[in-house]
Amino acid sequence: MDGKFSEKERAIADRLHEEGWRVDARRQDDSKEHMKNPESMVRKDPADEGLITEYKTLNSGESKAVNRNIKKASKQVPEDGEVVIDGRNVNLTKENADKAWADLERYDDTRAAKAHVILGNGEIVTYVRGD
Repeated sequence: MDGKFSEKERAIADRLHEEGWRVDARRQDDSKEHMKNPESMVRKDPADEGLITEYKTLNSGESKAVNRNIKKASKQVPEDGEVVIDGRNVNLTKENADKAWADLERYDDTRAAKAHVILGNGEIVTYVRGD
């Protein structure tokens, strides 16, 4: 796809690659003002056509930070797009990730179809809109 990852994005892409997912950086498109530029196209298996995916790296492990980053990333992908939130550097717990998703389910419909959250221990937890 001829795109390039920043250092933080590369760390996320590498973690997804460990799951066996194919991750291709997307080219930055600055041709339109205020255009959103999700980082990658992710394919989870060879038959997968891929989904546009946005990455965010947390600066805090609090559930409100997870919530805020899921919403921000969700605005940068199409309705069927996915987001990946990296909480490794802030030792994000599953409890805080669960609370953030539950709050979004209860109070806000502004979120991607799926959010993959990388916890502080490197485990990936996937949340699906409507589940």
